Amino acid sequence: MQSGKIVGWSFIVLAILGAGFWVYLGHEAAEEKLRVERDLRSKAVSQCQRWAEKLDAQTTDTGVYERWPTEELPEVDPWGHKLRVLYSQGGVAETVTVRSAGPDGEWHTADDIATMRFSANLKGIGNGIKKNAEETTANAARGLVKGVAEQVRKERKGEKE
Repeated sequence: MQSGKIVGWSFIVLAILGAGFWVYLGHEAAEEKLRVERDLRSKAVSQCQRWAEKLDAQTTDTGVYERWPTEELPEVDPWGHKLRVLYSQGGVAETVTVRSAGPDGEWHTADDIATMRFSANLKGIGNGIKKNAEETTANAARGLVKGVAEQVRKERKGEKE
């Protein structure tokens, strides 16, 4: 009877150890899956940042972005989807956004990765400043000439101030 109890307890101990080992393996697999997902996401973030920096550096003298010829960039994210670029303009600012569809492959969902850069579009402002500077210079020159001419007239008449 004693040996039957030992066998029974041995079986229970082995079952508990086996279950614990099974849980441990499941936990390890879950942690590995999370680590892989973090690594893939980190790679996608780096890709988007690299492309955003590259495209942000491509502007005209007035700050307007030189557009990439298509919406798709020639690189795929870690999940095999093409990266995309979007330009938008509002007021005096322009944005360039580089986007990965993320693991689900669907655009504009919660798992997307997007990096934005901004550029000041100085085209309109620059033209306005140039026009105002030209106008101010012309007015100042006219005032100077008018003042000198009036002084010369006064001196001719003998009126010195």
